[in-house]
Amino acid sequence: MSASEKLMMIVSTKGAKGVRSKLSPAFSATRPKDVFGSLPSRRKPKTLEEMHAGVLAEARRRARV
Repeated sequence: MSASEKLMMIVSTKGAKGVRSKLSPAFSATRPKDVFGSLPSRRKPKTLEEMHAGVLAEARRRARV
């Protein structure tokens, strides 16, 4: 378990297993409509060709490492 992971302890008086531990969620649950557009940009949107080229360039960069 990494240092960034936190455990959540659950104590129950019902059943044979009284104490149980599980990883707590890293982020709270959200819906797309809650977060869509939350990071506005002043730049014009990238085209699909620009995004494809960027992904390809990053893949090539990582392959060299």
